Amino acid sequence: MTCQELSDRMPSVAAGAATWSQEEAEHLRTCAGCRAEWAVVSAGRAVGAQASIDADALAARVLHRLRTEPIVRRFQRRRWLIGLAAAAVIAIILLPAKLPRGQPAPPLAVDVPGLDGLAYGELADVLESLETSWTETSTSDAPSLDDLDPRELERMERSWEI
Repeated sequence: MTCQELSDRMPSVAAGAATWSQEEAEHLRTCAGCRAEWAVVSAGRAVGAQASIDADALAARVLHRLRTEPIVRRFQRRRWLIGLAAAAVIAIILLPAKLPRGQPAPPLAVDVPGLDGLAYGELADVLESLETSWTETSTSDAPSLDDLDPRELERMERSWEI
């Protein structure tokens, strides 16, 4: 007989649906942990037997409250957006603290076929042509508020209102 087996049988014995076998009774007599658990199960059964609950009256009260009290939305859109905004603010504040400081970024190495055979002057010409094209165009693909039309701006503004 193990403690787990005895523990599994305690509710049915407490309810009167079963009785202890001789082996179970002996285990209960010698095991302090099982005796303590049996005391709790027995006390719970005694309290439950003394309680008088009118199931029909309880069901009627629950149904009445369900019909008359308003339903509360627990996850409203605005609360969700506020939580998301708070998380974004925390991330923006904490993220720079996680970035390494004082360490230069590793050099960018790009292997471009055909540049290996060029002379110094020819490489300088290629770099010069690249520098002018980079300054003329943006390297950022991130959208900005300027990219939105008035209708999109209005929708975004309404979604931010609290």
